[in-house]
Amino acid sequence: MYHSNWFQTKLILIALTFTDVLPFVAPSFHFNLPTFNADSCIAGCLLPRSNHTIWLPYNYPPCIYPGQPLLFWPGTKACNMPIFLHSSSVSLDFLSGVLFAEEHVCFDVKPWEVKFSYACFNSSVIYHTFLVMDHKKYASKLRSKRWLRRRNPTVPRIHFQQERYITQIPEDLSINSLIFKLQATHITNESVYYAMVAPEDSRTANTFTLDTVSGEIRVGKTLDRETLDRHVLKVTAYERLDPAVSTSSSIIVEILDVQDNAPIFERNSYYSEIREDA
Repeated sequence: MYHSNWFQTKLILIALTFTDVLPFVAPSFHFNLPTFNADSCIAGCLLPRSNHTIWLPYNYPPCIYPGQPLLFWPGTKACNMPIFLHSSSVSLDFLSGVLFAEEHVCFDVKPWEVKFSYACFNSSVIYHTFLVMDHKKYASKLRSKRWLRRRNPTVPRIHFQQERYITQIPEDLSINSLIFKLQATHITNESVYYAMVAPEDSRTANTFTLDTVSGEIRVGKTLDRETLDRHVLKVTAYERLDPAVSTSSSIIVEILDVQDNAPIFERNSYYSEIREDA
């Protein structure tokens, strides 16, 4: 009996330590966190069934990263969340009831098997179980399609209309002005996204911005032709589901000179006298 009480006390201390270490999470995020539907109440713990699949919503990001919130762990007075949870894949914030990722996972590759150990308030037993997280948007059919694309030597290609574009802009163009819009097409009409490659000339860095969805290139900072009169940008268009399917194009931006150092008089007015018969 004494051993059981001591073990419960130890688990409570561990839980308190976890809550001190984990950051407090605000109740709102960029997207609505799903709440898993608990299947059973074991020793006072509200838990998902072993080997249970939790389906993430369609608008959930395709990949998750360490520290990213995953879902809410529900709890009631009669059946609360565990007081201790250990896993190399996830961590539980006992204050907010939010489950966080501890590793990088992409659901377009495969479902995510999460193994964890837990203990409940009314039990001194450590349980070991696992659940599966999957994404509704990236079902097995889409994964098979992605695998076939990689195996197929005739991989669908993304096309730019030109391998190189040239545009000219005045050096007094204001920040955020649109200078060019790229458009790549996919032969199977899949979504295409854009990324700007780091420029070879460091003076070009951060001079222009790229919208990853629309392909619009805008002025990012004040231009100076005397510093650099020609910028070379390289943009890659790729599939979101398979970035290996990609192609690139170059945009040469020539800066036109603007008279920004016009001559000025030393004084606003001058006065002189001359003789009438001069």
